Parts: sequence; C-alpha cells; structure tokens
Amino acid sequence: MTPASTPRITMPTNLKGRLRNTPLPLTGGLLPIHEAVVNSIHAIEENGLAAHDGKITIYVLREGRQGSLNITDTSRRPGPERLDEIVGFKIIDNGVGFNDDNMLSFRTLDTEHKANIGCRGIGRLLWLKAFSSVSVDSVYQCNGSFLKREFSFTAEEGVAEGETTSRGAVSPSKTIIQLNGFHAQYKKYSRKTCRSIAESIFQHCL
Repeated sequence: MTPASTPRITMPTNLKGRLRNTPLPLTGGLLPIHEAVVNSIHAIEENGLAAHDGKITIYVLREGRQGSLNITDTSRRPGPERLDEIVGFKIIDNGVGFNDDNMLSFRTLDTEHKANIGCRGIGRLLWLKAFSSVSVDSVYQCNGSFLKREFSFTAEEGVAEGETTSRGAVSPSKTIIQLNGFHAQYKKYSRKTCRSIAESIFQHCL
C-alpha cells in the first residue's frame, strides 16, 4: 500500500478525560475569566475595531444581586464591602462573534486557530474546570447579514446538541459568555471584590 492510499485514522477525543488532565490550581479560579477577556480582545481586533471602539463589560453574578466591574465609582461609603457569594460571571464584547471559523475552532480541542498570537487553545477547558456550565449568545456577520448563534457547553455534553444558528439578528456583532456554577473549591480561594477582580484581569493582560 502506497503512502498516498493509506487510510486516514482519526483519534476520538474524550472531553471529561481532557478536563481531568488539564491543570488548574485552586488559587486559579479567575483564570477562566482572564482567558475569556483575552478572547474578547482578540475578537475585537479581528472585528477591525480600533482600541477605543472596542468594549468589554464584565458582570460578577452573585447570590441575590450582581455587580459590574466599575473601578471608577467613588460614591461608595468607605469600609468593607458587603458581598454575597459569587455564582458566575458574564463577559460581553463587541468583537467579531462566533462565526463559522471561530465555532469550528471552539469545537476543536487544542486548536491551532490562534497559535500565531500565542494562544494554546485551552481557555474554554479552564471554563469547565472552575464552572459547571457555560452559555454562549453571539451575533456575527456572514455575507452581509447578521446571524445569531446560541449554545451551551458542559463537561457532560460538550457543545450541546441544542446549538442553534438563526437569521434575523439586526444588532452589530457581539458575544455574551456566561460562566455558571462557580465550583466551591475555586470560589473559596478567589478574589471577592469587583475592584480586586478587575485588578487581577489588568495584571494578567498587561
């Protein structure tokens, strides 16, 4: 049999096994948020937006209430901030969105889609190390029209079969990533205040 006629053998992947072999220290509970923010920065660059036109908004989801990362607010009274338990995070950007290329990359473990800019393709695995599920709601442009893509991501099902892509979106491209069910072992060692979380994001990106 010549090399040209050798059948191609694919290697199936096991998401749970891959997660088990993906390290994330207990003190690294905010790394998934860092990775999501870096993804947003890349999506804004891919969308051709200037730095001052790009926008990333992060919400800290807590039991009973939620707060956004507003580090310029000086109206709060001095003293310790009363904080409810963090249950998740929501990251919104006006980047290029989950177009077909980015969706294929998301579905491919250890993808090399952005290897040329230093990405290792494991960010979404870290999401599922520290959180029980992820929901994605994205608008992207295709052939002059805006499409909307929604799906969930869990260790049990991977990208859920309920993924839908529908036409009719009229807003500019954007992506909403929501990380749900912050695991207790990571929550325990994570920073708690909006300011300290914001500072950790800046430190990571800089």
